[in-house]
Amino acid sequence: MKISESEKQEICENLKKALSLSKSQRPISLLTTNQEKMISEVVLGNHKTYKYILLTALATKSVIHNIDILSLQASSDSTGAYDARSIAHSVIVPFERAFLQDSSLGFSNEPFLNKPARFKELNKSNAVRNGGDRHKLESLVNTLPTFHSQSAFDGMVFFFQKLTEQPVDKIPYDDIKKENPLFNFRNFSKDLLSKSYGGESLAFGIGLVLKIFFSCINTDNRVLVHKVNESGSSSLEAGDIDVFSDNTIIGCVEAKDKTFTIQDVEHAAQKAAKSHIYNSSFVYNGPMLPKFSLDDMSKSIWQNQNVHILIVDYDNYYRSILGNINFNTSHVLSSVNELLDSGELSKEFSDYVLTLLGTNDGYFQQNN
Repeated sequence: MKISESEKQEICENLKKALSLSKSQRPISLLTTNQEKMISEVVLGNHKTYKYILLTALATKSVIHNIDILSLQASSDSTGAYDARSIAHSVIVPFERAFLQDSSLGFSNEPFLNKPARFKELNKSNAVRNGGDRHKLESLVNTLPTFHSQSAFDGMVFFFQKLTEQPVDKIPYDDIKKENPLFNFRNFSKDLLSKSYGGESLAFGIGLVLKIFFSCINTDNRVLVHKVNESGSSSLEAGDIDVFSDNTIIGCVEAKDKTFTIQDVEHAAQKAAKSHIYNSSFVYNGPMLPKFSLDDMSKSIWQNQNVHILIVDYDNYYRSILGNINFNTSHVLSSVNELLDSGELSKEFSDYVLTLLGTNDGYFQQNN
């Protein structure tokens, strides 16, 4: 189910109304005891992802009565499935920044990045940790379907009332001033590339750099990270990472995390030339055989194939691109999400990225 921009605006207006009513402490007449208990447990709990899931579900249900309130992705097989992450990102996050500065919702830029929100729907079979997380999931699954549009609105009012009972997590201003996204990206990249996953880590890192860059300069260029270790049979595939403007390929990058030779670079240049790309990059994260200098390699390929190919290690590659733009946490996490949703990455590697982000809040101040 696609949700229109006008419906998103209505969802935002309902959030504002519910927040205003919550401050009056008026009695909530349409909620059952079980509904109030579930909301209290989630809001007063320490798992921020479930708070975002709950508020997104209630807010959307308050406007669109026929959604499947348990769905998280539009690809779910259920009738009324919708993209809850899109609502969280485009409605809930801006609303929180504007109106909930003194709350403890979480201040996450991409609240649906964490694993509990990456299933197609809330289901008791979802893999979550036993204990409190398992209990919250089961409580949501049991109770959310009992809401209709009006009780969902009252649920939001009650949600905001309970939210005021939570201590507020605030980032000290001095810490915000000291935050350096490029430094944080370096730390993330170092850990990301500590495991190869058959070359997926390097290709993902390169694709992420390009996505962040295009996001910052407000272009709609599409970055496609191809599945590793698969032959490029598509006529559109020029490198391991391709860049498109509409449906036209305009750039490519070859990724190599193993020892490479000039023949590897020549092959990358040949693939690029077949797609009429005559300026491309060869990004490596491993040793090369020391028969040629990088400049000699580039000159030889230019003379023989009329292709200029930049041969550069990953650290210098991302520094040269991201070191020239102002990017922030939101750019990084939204780009991560888009790559994880592309369907081009293995499940094992996707889980690895999620684990990295979920276990080290210091990268991009991502909240669980």
